[in-house]
Amino acid sequence: MTLNAGADYQACKNSANDCLTPEILQWGAQAYYPKQPTEEELAYISPLHRPFKTRVPLFVQAGTAEAFYNTIEEFAQEMAGVEGNEVRFHATDFVTHNLIMAYHGVGLDAQVERVFADFSQFSEQ
Repeated sequence: MTLNAGADYQACKNSANDCLTPEILQWGAQAYYPKQPTEEELAYISPLHRPFKTRVPLFVQAGTAEAFYNTIEEFAQEMAGVEGNEVRFHATDFVTHNLIMAYHGVGLDAQVERVFADFSQFSEQ
């Protein structure tokens, strides 16, 4: 998340096909951001390009048709690059934002089953 969330979204190659809007993202960013954030606060607001060590395994799922797909994948790679982190990135082909919440209504049950199967395998390691 940045203070330019709306423009960041519009610059993404899949933004025209995703279900988010630049206006709502911009509103959310402006409502959430402190007036003059410190570097430490920025790391909590958006961990992209600020990878950190964690004992919590991270399972990151993104649809390849999501506007922020490349950013999500980059975050997962950065986090996986920290020694000791356990990270699994799961890409779901041809899916936009919010697969886990909206799959049933749009007929993506099989895709969600694959995500959950991958998550189950990852969490059992």
